[in-house]
Amino acid sequence: MNDMQHKQIESVNSILNKEFPHMPMSYFLTVWQEYWNKKTNPDIPNIVVMDMGIPDIYIRALELNTHYIFGGSYQENSVTQEIFPQISDPIVKSAFSLLVSEYNPQQKQLTVVMPVHNITARKALSFLSEAGFNVLSAEQNIFLSKEISDEFIDEQNEIWYTLQQTVQKAVAPKKLLQYAEAINGAYHALVKLEESNCPTFLTSFIRQTYYMVSDLEKWSMEVRHIAEKSSPKTENQSLLLTGSPILFPNTKLLSILQSLGLEKYQNHCAVPRPCIYDDLLNSKDMHINSLYSKLHEIHYWAVNQDISHSFIVNADEIKHSSGVIYHLLKGQLSYAYEAEQIEKICIDNGIPFVLIETDYTDADTEQIRIRLEAFTELIMQSSAS
Repeated sequence: MNDMQHKQIESVNSILNKEFPHMPMSYFLTVWQEYWNKKTNPDIPNIVVMDMGIPDIYIRALELNTHYIFGGSYQENSVTQEIFPQISDPIVKSAFSLLVSEYNPQQKQLTVVMPVHNITARKALSFLSEAGFNVLSAEQNIFLSKEISDEFIDEQNEIWYTLQQTVQKAVAPKKLLQYAEAINGAYHALVKLEESNCPTFLTSFIRQTYYMVSDLEKWSMEVRHIAEKSSPKTENQSLLLTGSPILFPNTKLLSILQSLGLEKYQNHCAVPRPCIYDDLLNSKDMHINSLYSKLHEIHYWAVNQDISHSFIVNADEIKHSSGVIYHLLKGQLSYAYEAEQIEKICIDNGIPFVLIETDYTDADTEQIRIRLEAFTELIMQSSAS
């Protein structure tokens, strides 16, 4: 862990303790600290997951030493500078830098699971393979149709089969159902939290810790505890934050919004929610073919809802918002295209819109604060008129 990473990680702890001293966050802070101190175990298979996109039920059901790399910390080493052009996906670059800095490609029981959905990820994949990492990649089409495709089903089957083959562990359908139930419980606990008045900064942080834990029952219990401590949501929060993913410890934009008194809004930049498996668990047909068919349908819907991998603009949601803040990380070209579409919808419907194009450094923090302060005043004026 470099000095910049350590500073970012500690800044999250500081914000949580300073801004939310009365919230019972000790469990989640412990999860956060243990996540950064977690190491691979050479005696058992280890899985490192780069980026979102592969259903975590498959990762969890293997019951191995698992570590997600989110790409939310500012880190760039000489290898990164050599491989990637200046204009490239900062999330992929960050995750790549952490992987090559902290993990040994010669470790026999280490598998890297990597969704590939842009040019930067393909460059990273090529280098990792050449460097000797055992990489399981999954090409992902970000422009998905409304109906599930045979290509998606084949890809999901291939991922699951290859995962089991790589770690030499067969997982029974019963085990998948057990994890579906645990993940479903986590989903409903998180929804309950997000429907309370718990500040969005906190709910976004807690949502990311979901991918840091193996004991989902404990996590769900702690989430419900926070939800019970928070009062019910008193009004519909229609301010929309969308665009490039915002992954902790990158807290710049969320911290600014919190400091401006914007505590509750819709955050479409957080990590994906856990999948909802109600349809699967309520089904009476538990034949293995039916099980996988329902899993594919659920996962296809989840990918379509995931802002990290789907650029389907929900015009109705935008039209019903009080304003849109579009977060654009420099180097994420697909999001730049989406920002233009959303801005047009906002202009056509008289909805305040602001584009915040930024990076992981703090150089533009004050400039962003000034722009968002003015934007907040504009929203208040629009609401009053």
